[in-house]
Amino acid sequence: MTGKVEDNLYKTLGERIMAFIFDVILLEFVRLIFSFIFCNNGIRYIFGALFDPILFFIYRVSMHVIYGQTIGKKIWHIKVVDIETLKILKFHQVILREMILFLGILFNNSLKRLSIEQFYHHNYNDWFISGLEIGATLFLVLLIIDFIVMITNKRKRALHDYIAKSVIVDLGILEPINLKRISLK
Repeated sequence: MTGKVEDNLYKTLGERIMAFIFDVILLEFVRLIFSFIFCNNGIRYIFGALFDPILFFIYRVSMHVIYGQTIGKKIWHIKVVDIETLKILKFHQVILREMILFLGILFNNSLKRLSIEQFYHHNYNDWFISGLEIGATLFLVLLIIDFIVMITNKRKRALHDYIAKSVIVDLGILEPINLKRISLK
C-alpha cells in the first residue's frame, strides 16, 4: 500500500463522529419506544439505568461481529477491521472494543438514575448534584481521552481500538485495495 493510499484509508474522523451521532439517535428512538412499554415508575429507573447501556452494547457488538459496522458506519462507508488483517473483528475483539463505552454509559446512567430517584423522593441533598456531576464528568473524561488518543495518531485509532487491535477504515479506499489483492492472486 502506498503512503498516500494508506493516509486516505484512515481519514475517517468526520465519518466516525457522524456515524456515532446517527447510531445514538437511532438507539434513542428505540429506547423511547421501550420506555412507553415499561412506563411503570418503579421499573422506569431500573430499566433506564440498565437498558440504555445494554441496548447500546448489544447493538454495537452484534453489528460489528456480523457486518463490521453499525448502521451509522454503513451510511458513512466506514468499517471496523482488524489492524493486521483488515478483516472483520473476531467476537473477543469486539467485546474488548465496546467494553469501555459500555462501562462508561452504565456508570453514567446508574449515577444519574440514582440521583434522580433521590430527587423525586424529596431527598434534596448533595447526592443529587454530586451523582449527576460524577457520572457525567467520568463519562466525559473517558470520551475526551478516547478522542485525544484518536486525533494524535496516524491511523486515527481511539483507545478502544488499541485495546481491541482494530482500526476504522474508509471502504471507498479499502474495497479497491482488496479487489486488487484478489485479482493479483
